[in-house]
Amino acid sequence: MIMTKLQVLEYEMMQKDLQGKEMINALSSNVANLVKSVEQLAVIAQPLISGIRWSNYTSCNTQPLLRSGIHQIQPEKPFKEPITVLCDQEYDSGGWVVMLNRFDGSVNFYRGWKEYKEGFGNMEGEFWLGLDRIHQLTASKPHELLVLLEDYDGNKTYAKYDRFEIGDEGQKFALKILVISMGNIYAEKRRNTLREWCGPRFEDTITL
Repeated sequence: MIMTKLQVLEYEMMQKDLQGKEMINALSSNVANLVKSVEQLAVIAQPLISGIRWSNYTSCNTQPLLRSGIHQIQPEKPFKEPITVLCDQEYDSGGWVVMLNRFDGSVNFYRGWKEYKEGFGNMEGEFWLGLDRIHQLTASKPHELLVLLEDYDGNKTYAKYDRFEIGDEGQKFALKILVISMGNIYAEKRRNTLREWCGPRFEDTITL
């Protein structure tokens, strides 16, 4: 009797082991098929992704997922190649291209003409986008300008401009258009200090 029960138990264990192996084989086959399907979808989707990135994706405002972060965009003329920008999709409904970010002093902003023209720093930290790119962006179509300031005590202030444009290198990247919309940066002095810079050229050496 004991021997018979042991044989039955052994048989049941063998059956369960066999069923387990069959399930593992089935799962492995399903995973392999899933991986193959994903690879096929990636091949099919690549042209669509490229089309969004390089053709239709012209600004942070038209970014499909509207996520803040570093992205490549293909603005309208005069751009010939895509450019890498930091998009802010959180402040005031998003769509902002960040052209200057300073917050901890980790990057030296006392630079010469060439570096301010081409840009410097790291978009994951402190950086300056570059006068060439800013000119091309603002010349391609109307752009707003948003200035956000925060001191070491956490006090925040801002100014928003309905229209912003700078000249090209031949014009020394002079501030051409600046139309204020709202803000409290100049509330104390009751004047628009930044607008007073319209006309003068960008200096050869400057700190921001």
